[in-house]
Amino acid sequence: MKRINPVYAARFDEAQQLLTNHHELFSAIVSISDREDELMPQSLTLNTYCLRLIFTDTDGRQPEIAMSLEQAQTLYDALPTITQGTGTILVHCSAGLCRSPAVAYVIMAYQFGPGNEAKAYAELSKLNPVMLPNEWVLSQCEKVMPGFKLLPIANK
Repeated sequence: MKRINPVYAARFDEAQQLLTNHHELFSAIVSISDREDELMPQSLTLNTYCLRLIFTDTDGRQPEIAMSLEQAQTLYDALPTITQGTGTILVHCSAGLCRSPAVAYVIMAYQFGPGNEAKAYAELSKLNPVMLPNEWVLSQCEKVMPGFKLLPIANK
């Protein structure tokens, strides 16, 4: 049976604290922010894979600042690397409520495989009980993930 890595969605300040105090627990980090110049947690100095994504928490009506299909493809292409370790996968954005839970759900769904999205969401909810995954992010990711049905969000 394939090992499923836990995925934790966090606020920026929470991610910074976790990485400072418990960096050895994390096998990969996905850092999401609105701007390229925005600070990110001290992950680049760690021996941990880090994917950096820059997009705003929006519903897609402003495509120039929303997650693009190219970014969704970048995330999808990185999923084998993100999930290859044995530790927890940390995903952070500024508030930890919408963008990071959406990306965390994508990662968890990938680990469970197509057709198991409800199980993936239920498992993600155990570690992240308060989340409102950004549906635009999920719709963009669903377009580049063959066989996956991320929307409507299971157990919402």
